Amino acid sequence: MFSSYVLILFILISSVVEYKIDADGRFLYFFMTLSAFIFCWQHCRPIISIDGTSLKNKHGGTLLSTSTPDANDQIFPLAFCVVDSKNDSSWTWFCNQLKRIIGGQNEVVIVSDMHKSICKAIEVVFSNVLHYMCLVHLLRNLKLKYKRIVNTVFHACGKAFNIVNFEHEIRLLESSAPGIWEELESIGFAKWSHAYSLHRRYNVMTTNIPESLNSAILKARELSICTMLEVLRMMLQRWFFEQRNEVDY
Repeated sequence: MFSSYVLILFILISSVVEYKIDADGRFLYFFMTLSAFIFCWQHCRPIISIDGTSLKNKHGGTLLSTSTPDANDQIFPLAFCVVDSKNDSSWTWFCNQLKRIIGGQNEVVIVSDMHKSICKAIEVVFSNVLHYMCLVHLLRNLKLKYKRIVNTVFHACGKAFNIVNFEHEIRLLESSAPGIWEELESIGFAKWSHAYSLHRRYNVMTTNIPESLNSAILKARELSICTMLEVLRMMLQRWFFEQRNEVDY
């Protein structure tokens, strides 16, 4: 009885739940991460992906999330945040809460799309953290200008493990899309390529991790905020329970 009480108390104390209201007392933001996420993050690879997706309930809003691959390359959620929209204020508030979880761990890398508000928030809150581009979003933006980009060549260029292979692939890319070499160089090779990365990226070159998580909660996004968060908690608790049992066997 006593041990169960201590465990519940530990979970409540260790979890981080924060919210913000406006001057009139109306709801603005809500942030949630459980103690299990915080504890296990210390044993995950130091690379996180952040993304946002629209809520489908009658009130609207946006669900921000961050995830990381664990040591077994499984999706490991870190935090969820409900905001009004993807803007400077909401992303900065989210990043400030996220910083409480990931702390000052060395060589952390953040992968996201290049939404201006995300870039601003990371620059302000995580000034010492490397921020890298998602290859899929970068390719999508480049295709607006360079129609003849070969997808496989672009991805091979971004994922090349050494500079020799990188330069081979980027020459092929330049042959199909003249001028793209200079544009990618102006962006900064280190921002999107594995070969020039200053820290290890563990092959996490896109935001597929949080996007896969968003797909798993597709129906939950149609619910009211409180119900949706409870569904998320139950789903993640079930994942932890099933994985623990699998390891035990």
